[in-house]
This record gives sequence, structure tokens and C-alpha cells, in this order.
Amino acid sequence: MSEPTEGDLVHQTRCATRALRCKKEYSKYALTIELLMPFRGHGTPGGQTIGFFPQLMLTWNPEKHGDRRSTVPDLGVGIYCDYFPFILLRGGFEVKDAFPEMMTGLPEIKTVGDDPTLKADYHVVYDQAEDQVKCAIKNKLLPNDEPVFWFISWGPYFLKVKFGPFTKPQLDTRASKENDSADWRTKNDIELRTMDYTRPLYRIGTRKAANVIKQFLRDTEHFTTRVPA
Repeated sequence: MSEPTEGDLVHQTRCATRALRCKKEYSKYALTIELLMPFRGHGTPGGQTIGFFPQLMLTWNPEKHGDRRSTVPDLGVGIYCDYFPFILLRGGFEVKDAFPEMMTGLPEIKTVGDDPTLKADYHVVYDQAEDQVKCAIKNKLLPNDEPVFWFISWGPYFLKVKFGPFTKPQLDTRASKENDSADWRTKNDIELRTMDYTRPLYRIGTRKAANVIKQFLRDTEHFTTRVPA
């Protein structure tokens, strides 16, 4: 499998430094693609390259045309295919804006991972990512008979999250259904204080980050050789 050269990693680090100077979230989308580009040739045994699918609009209930609910994964990673749904995914990214005050200078992973602002944001984004995976499964872009990997990124830092398989009731339940009630806010505050935040964090431009993407693509290669039921 192709993988980043040392020159690629240096380039990614430069991009990360520059992206932090830009105050717009869209600059972080390009950073995510920089992370993936060295692996683009790792597609299918037939030689098809990996595609990047930004802003996928996925309906929450594709069987009910009157249901307007949807999710929009920031970036899907997969291939085109010749049969419905014409795209098959291996996984995806929920891309969030960076925290420039904390991330400028590309501090050590532990410094970023221990930041309470990032921890609080992770709790919310995790639920959004779960809903995106559920939508992708319902729209036949991902399987539901084995775990699915999704990434959450904040600028140059990201982590890998495993979802599923889901039971039918789990698949039909939205994770990010926010409630304005005092009871919901109290429950949310308790979850924030007690959540187990032990997932490894990685930074673009490092060999560890590249190895995580490489392993993800190896583990999900068969996702894009299947024919959806």
C-alpha cells in the first residue's frame, strides 16, 4: 500500500500550521484531504482509486419520502460503483473547526487531549457522528454486520471512533436529539463530567497519524467490494 513519504509529512505539517491561521472552518476540510491524499491509490483490488465525497446529504429515513430529517457527513471516504447506491463508503470524517488559541504551535497530543473545551465538544460531536453512520447504513452506503470507523477532527488533530453494529431500535434512534429542558441539561452535564475520554488523539503530519489511516483502509477494504442487499 502506498503511504506518505517524509516529504508528505513535512508538507502536511506546514498545511496544519497555515490552516490554524485561517479562521474559517472550510480550511480544515482541505487539511483532512491532505491527510488522505497519499493513500488515494489504495482503492479496490480492481484498481479503482479512493474518492472523497464532501457534504453528503443523507436522509434519516430513506424509506419514508415525507421524512425530511437528514444528516450531512463532512467527508465520506469510499468509491463509485455501477449499482445503487452508486457510492460505497469505507468510513468518513466529521470535520470541526480548530481551537487556534490552544492549537497554535501544534502542541503535544496530551496537551490538546486534556483540554476541557475539546472534551466538551467531543461529547456533542460524537453523537453527530453516530447519527451520520446510522444514516449511511440506512442509505446502504455502509454495512451493519460489523463495526464501522468514523473520524472526528479539530483542525490538525483527529481521533478514530468505532460504531455498530446497531440493532434495529438503535438504528432508528437519533443520538443527537437535543432537548432544552432542565432535566436534559443536567443529564448532559453529568455525562460530560463522567465520560470516559480515553480515545487516542493523532496529529496530521506525523507517522502515527499516517499509520492509523493506513490501518483503517486495510481493515475496510472489503466494504467497497460488496454488493448492498
